[in-house]
Amino acid sequence: MYIGNNPNEWEDGITHLNVITSSKYPFMRQLTDLETNEFTHPDCGTFKSIRGMFYYLSVDNPPESLREKSRDQLAAGLAKRKIKKTPIRKILREAVHTLLETNIVFREAFLEACEMNLKFVSYRYSGNTYVENKYTKELAIIYNQLKKEMESGHAIY
Repeated sequence: MYIGNNPNEWEDGITHLNVITSSKYPFMRQLTDLETNEFTHPDCGTFKSIRGMFYYLSVDNPPESLREKSRDQLAAGLAKRKIKKTPIRKILREAVHTLLETNIVFREAFLEACEMNLKFVSYRYSGNTYVENKYTKELAIIYNQLKKEMESGHAIY
């Protein structure tokens, strides 16, 4: 059931899977952009989170510390830096592919979510107001695409 056109948060896990750090499902929290999921991208090096890689590739002269920072430190550390216009989905998809190939915990979380056979979405409510996050919204799109590729036999995971 949806509230207007928006998902009902009480039906998370029944009609959809919400990609959000406060998910009631540990495997869904694992799939967020801020969760600590260490991975090494073959061209870009090691990162602690998907968002860390995105920020690192999105600012001019990025500090190496972006690779290691926690989610709270990432937000605080970028307040004074100008973020370039970057292809969000392309960078996030690169990070997700690398994680699926190299991080067993992330891969198992993704496969567990796929087994539920529900659509990935991303939202939260602030009071009664529906709010979307551009990063997790893009991740939900990527996860739905990858799930579809798996179902058609085109994904390697």
